[in-house]
Amino acid sequence: MVVFLHGFAGSADDWSLIMEHGAGHFESYAIDLPGHGGSVHLDESDAYTFAGAARVVVESIQHVASGPVHLVGYSMGGRLALYVALQKPTLFASLVAESATAGIQDSNERKQRTQTDATLAKRILETPLENFFREWYTQALFTSLSDEQREKMISVRQRNDPTELARSLEGLSVGAQPSLWDRLPELEIPATFIAGSTDEKYVNLAARMADLCKRGQSAIVPNAGHNVHVEQPDAFFRCIEKHLARYATG
Repeated sequence: MVVFLHGFAGSADDWSLIMEHGAGHFESYAIDLPGHGGSVHLDESDAYTFAGAARVVVESIQHVASGPVHLVGYSMGGRLALYVALQKPTLFASLVAESATAGIQDSNERKQRTQTDATLAKRILETPLENFFREWYTQALFTSLSDEQREKMISVRQRNDPTELARSLEGLSVGAQPSLWDRLPELEIPATFIAGSTDEKYVNLAARMADLCKRGQSAIVPNAGHNVHVEQPDAFFRCIEKHLARYATG
Protein backbone atom coordinates (compact mmCIF):
# COMPACT_ATOMS: atom_id res chain seq x y z
CA MET A 1 0.00 0.00 0.00
CA VAL A 2 1.08 3.56 -0.78
CA VAL A 3 -0.01 6.18 1.77
CA PHE A 4 -0.10 9.87 0.80
CA LEU A 5 0.27 12.96 3.01
CA HIS A 6 -0.75 16.35 1.59
CA GLY A 7 0.78 19.78 2.11
CA PHE A 8 -0.36 22.87 4.01
CA ALA A 9 -4.00 23.87 3.31
CA GLY A 10 -4.54 20.72 1.24
CA SER A 11 -6.41 17.50 1.92
CA ALA A 12 -6.45 13.85 0.96
CA ASP A 13 -8.30 14.90 -2.22
CA ASP A 14 -5.12 16.58 -3.48
CA TRP A 15 -3.83 13.12 -4.37
CA SER A 16 -6.89 11.97 -6.34
CA LEU A 17 -5.24 12.24 -9.77
CA ILE A 18 -2.07 10.43 -8.67
CA MET A 19 -4.17 7.74 -6.97
CA GLU A 20 -6.21 7.34 -10.16
CA HIS A 21 -2.95 6.85 -12.08
CA GLY A 22 -1.97 4.22 -9.54
CA ALA A 23 -5.23 2.24 -9.74
CA GLY A 24 -4.36 -1.24 -10.93
CA HIS A 25 -0.69 -0.71 -10.03
CA PHE A 26 -0.87 -0.39 -6.26
CA GLU A 27 -3.34 0.02 -3.40
CA SER A 28 -3.39 3.59 -2.12
CA TYR A 29 -4.72 5.61 0.79
CA ALA A 30 -4.57 9.34 1.56
CA ILE A 31 -4.79 10.91 5.01
CA ASP A 32 -6.28 14.26 6.05
CA LEU A 33 -3.70 15.81 8.37
CA PRO A 34 -4.84 17.66 11.54
CA GLY A 35 -6.54 20.95 10.71
CA HIS A 36 -7.34 19.88 7.15
CA GLY A 37 -10.16 18.16 5.29
CA GLY A 38 -12.17 15.95 7.62
CA SER A 39 -9.51 16.00 10.35
CA VAL A 40 -10.68 19.12 12.18
CA HIS A 41 -11.81 20.14 15.69
CA LEU A 42 -9.78 17.28 17.16
CA ASP A 43 -10.10 16.62 20.87
CA GLU A 44 -6.39 16.00 21.38
CA SER A 45 -4.78 19.45 21.59
CA ASP A 46 -1.36 18.03 20.75
CA ALA A 47 -2.66 16.73 17.41
CA TYR A 48 -1.63 20.10 15.99
CA THR A 49 2.04 19.43 16.74
CA PHE A 50 4.62 17.29 14.97
CA ALA A 51 4.43 14.54 17.59
CA GLY A 52 0.62 14.63 17.63
CA ALA A 53 0.25 14.69 13.86
CA ALA A 54 2.70 11.79 13.64
CA ARG A 55 0.47 9.84 16.01
CA VAL A 56 -2.56 10.59 13.81
CA VAL A 57 -0.67 9.29 10.77
CA VAL A 58 0.48 6.14 12.55
CA GLU A 59 -2.99 5.36 13.90
CA SER A 60 -4.55 5.93 10.47
CA ILE A 61 -2.04 3.58 8.82
CA GLN A 62 -2.49 0.88 11.46
CA HIS A 63 -6.24 1.07 10.85
CA VAL A 64 -5.97 0.32 7.12
CA ALA A 65 -2.76 -1.68 6.67
CA SER A 66 -1.51 -4.93 8.19
CA GLY A 67 2.11 -4.54 7.10
CA PRO A 68 4.71 -1.92 6.18
CA VAL A 69 3.53 0.75 3.72
CA HIS A 70 5.22 3.07 1.25
CA LEU A 71 4.87 6.63 2.54
CA VAL A 72 4.64 9.63 0.16
CA GLY A 73 4.43 13.22 1.40
CA TYR A 74 4.42 16.67 -0.18
CA SER A 75 5.95 19.78 1.44
CA MET A 76 4.52 19.89 4.99
CA GLY A 77 3.39 16.30 4.48
CA GLY A 78 6.86 15.41 3.21
CA ARG A 79 8.48 16.84 6.33
CA LEU A 80 6.01 14.92 8.48
CA ALA A 81 6.58 11.74 6.45
CA LEU A 82 10.31 11.93 7.10
CA TYR A 83 9.70 12.53 10.81
CA VAL A 84 7.30 9.58 11.10
CA ALA A 85 9.59 7.25 9.14
CA LEU A 86 12.40 7.99 11.58
CA GLN A 87 10.13 7.65 14.63
CA LYS A 88 8.41 4.39 13.58
CA PRO A 89 10.73 2.73 11.04
CA THR A 90 9.13 -0.73 11.19
CA LEU A 91 5.84 0.66 9.83
CA PHE A 92 7.35 1.69 6.51
CA ALA A 93 8.73 -0.09 3.47
CA SER A 94 9.99 3.07 1.77
CA LEU A 95 9.70 6.86 1.69
CA VAL A 96 9.08 9.51 -0.98
CA ALA A 97 9.36 13.15 0.09
CA GLU A 98 8.37 15.80 -2.47
CA SER A 99 9.61 19.38 -2.01
CA ALA A 100 10.52 18.72 1.61
CA THR A 101 13.30 19.49 4.05
CA ALA A 102 14.82 17.78 7.08
CA GLY A 103 14.30 21.02 9.00
CA ILE A 104 16.24 24.10 10.08
CA GLN A 105 19.51 23.36 11.84
CA ASP A 106 20.30 26.81 13.22
CA SER A 107 18.29 27.48 16.40
CA ASN A 108 18.05 31.23 15.74
CA GLU A 109 16.76 30.68 12.19
CA ARG A 110 14.28 28.14 13.54
CA LYS A 111 13.03 30.65 16.13
CA GLN A 112 12.68 33.33 13.47
CA ARG A 113 10.69 30.99 11.22
CA THR A 114 8.41 30.12 14.14
CA GLN A 115 7.71 33.83 14.66
CA THR A 116 7.11 34.36 10.92
CA ASP A 117 4.59 31.52 10.79
CA ALA A 118 2.85 32.78 13.94
CA THR A 119 2.36 36.10 12.11
CA LEU A 120 1.00 34.25 9.08
CA ALA A 121 -1.36 32.25 11.29
CA LYS A 122 -2.69 35.50 12.76
CA ARG A 123 -3.19 36.85 9.25
CA ILE A 124 -5.25 33.76 8.35
CA LEU A 125 -7.64 34.64 11.17
CA GLU A 126 -7.86 38.32 10.22
CA THR A 127 -8.06 38.10 6.41
CA PRO A 128 -10.60 36.48 4.07
CA LEU A 129 -9.04 33.17 3.02
CA GLU A 130 -9.34 33.97 -0.67
CA ASN A 131 -7.22 37.09 -0.15
CA PHE A 132 -4.73 35.18 1.98
CA PHE A 133 -4.22 32.51 -0.67
CA ARG A 134 -3.99 35.01 -3.49
CA GLU A 135 -1.01 36.45 -1.63
CA TRP A 136 0.29 32.99 -0.67
CA TYR A 137 0.49 31.86 -4.28
CA THR A 138 2.50 34.91 -5.32
CA GLN A 139 5.53 33.35 -3.56
CA ALA A 140 8.44 32.41 -5.81
CA LEU A 141 7.79 28.76 -4.91
CA PHE A 142 4.61 28.81 -6.97
CA THR A 143 5.48 30.95 -10.00
CA SER A 144 5.62 27.86 -12.23
CA LEU A 145 1.95 27.06 -11.60
CA SER A 146 -0.27 27.85 -14.57
CA ASP A 147 -3.03 30.42 -14.08
CA GLU A 148 -5.58 27.61 -14.23
CA GLN A 149 -3.75 25.53 -11.63
CA ARG A 150 -3.36 28.53 -9.32
CA GLU A 151 -7.03 29.54 -9.56
CA LYS A 152 -8.15 25.99 -8.89
CA MET A 153 -5.94 25.72 -5.81
CA ILE A 154 -7.15 29.07 -4.44
CA SER A 155 -10.76 28.00 -4.98
CA VAL A 156 -10.24 24.74 -3.09
CA ARG A 157 -8.02 26.08 -0.29
CA GLN A 158 -10.35 28.91 0.71
CA ARG A 159 -12.87 26.28 1.84
CA ASN A 160 -10.65 25.51 4.86
CA ASP A 161 -11.62 26.45 8.40
CA PRO A 162 -9.40 29.48 9.24
CA THR A 163 -9.02 28.57 12.92
CA GLU A 164 -8.00 25.01 12.11
CA LEU A 165 -5.63 26.15 9.38
CA ALA A 166 -3.95 28.66 11.69
CA ARG A 167 -3.42 26.01 14.37
CA SER A 168 -1.91 23.67 11.82
CA LEU A 169 0.37 26.33 10.33
CA GLU A 170 1.86 27.12 13.73
CA GLY A 171 2.08 23.57 15.06
CA LEU A 172 3.46 21.98 11.89
CA SER A 173 5.68 24.89 10.86
CA VAL A 174 9.19 24.06 9.70
CA GLY A 175 10.19 26.21 12.68
CA ALA A 176 8.34 23.84 15.01
CA GLN A 177 9.81 20.80 13.29
CA PRO A 178 12.78 19.18 15.04
CA SER A 179 15.85 19.26 12.82
CA LEU A 180 16.27 15.76 11.39
CA TRP A 181 19.53 16.28 9.51
CA ASP A 182 21.65 14.41 12.04
CA ARG A 183 19.22 11.49 12.00
CA LEU A 184 19.09 10.94 8.23
CA PRO A 185 21.87 8.29 8.31
CA GLU A 186 19.57 6.23 10.57
CA LEU A 187 17.02 5.81 7.78
CA GLU A 188 17.35 2.22 6.52
CA ILE A 189 14.52 2.14 3.98
CA PRO A 190 14.78 3.29 0.33
CA ALA A 191 14.09 7.02 0.17
CA THR A 192 13.47 9.20 -2.88
CA PHE A 193 13.51 12.98 -2.58
CA ILE A 194 11.62 14.67 -5.42
CA ALA A 195 11.94 18.32 -6.46
CA GLY A 196 10.93 20.41 -9.46
CA SER A 197 13.81 21.62 -11.63
CA THR A 198 12.88 25.32 -11.23
CA ASP A 199 12.68 25.06 -7.43
CA GLU A 200 16.42 25.52 -6.86
CA LYS A 201 16.29 25.55 -3.06
CA TYR A 202 14.51 22.19 -2.90
CA VAL A 203 16.64 20.68 -5.67
CA ASN A 204 19.64 21.31 -3.43
CA LEU A 205 17.83 20.05 -0.33
CA ALA A 206 16.77 16.86 -2.15
CA ALA A 207 20.36 16.12 -3.18
CA ARG A 208 21.67 16.81 0.30
CA MET A 209 19.10 14.59 2.02
CA ALA A 210 19.66 11.79 -0.49
CA ASP A 211 23.42 11.88 0.14
CA LEU A 212 22.91 11.51 3.90
CA CYS A 213 20.54 8.53 3.68
CA LYS A 214 21.89 5.00 3.34
CA ARG A 215 19.52 4.20 0.47
CA GLY A 216 18.64 7.71 -0.65
CA GLN A 217 18.33 9.19 -4.11
CA SER A 218 16.98 12.41 -5.56
CA ALA A 219 14.66 12.76 -8.55
CA ILE A 220 14.44 16.11 -10.32
CA VAL A 221 11.36 16.68 -12.50
CA PRO A 222 11.83 19.06 -15.47
CA ASN A 223 9.52 22.01 -16.01
CA ALA A 224 8.13 21.92 -12.48
CA GLY A 225 8.39 24.06 -9.37
CA HIS A 226 7.44 23.33 -5.77
CA ASN A 227 4.16 21.48 -6.41
CA VAL A 228 5.45 18.75 -8.72
CA HIS A 229 2.48 16.38 -8.49
CA VAL A 230 0.12 19.17 -9.60
CA GLU A 231 2.32 20.76 -12.25
CA GLN A 232 3.64 17.52 -13.80
CA PRO A 233 1.42 14.67 -12.58
CA ASP A 234 2.53 12.16 -15.23
CA ALA A 235 6.21 12.73 -14.51
CA PHE A 236 5.55 12.58 -10.77
CA PHE A 237 3.76 9.27 -11.16
CA ARG A 238 6.70 7.87 -13.13
CA CYS A 239 8.93 8.84 -10.21
CA ILE A 240 6.68 6.84 -7.89
CA GLU A 241 6.74 3.86 -10.27
CA LYS A 242 10.54 3.93 -10.47
CA HIS A 243 10.78 4.26 -6.71
CA LEU A 244 8.54 1.24 -6.11
CA ALA A 245 10.41 -0.77 -8.75
CA ARG A 246 13.66 0.07 -6.97
CA TYR A 247 12.17 -1.11 -3.69
CA ALA A 248 10.97 -4.37 -5.30
CA THR A 249 14.43 -5.15 -6.65
CA GLY A 250 16.15 -4.27 -3.38
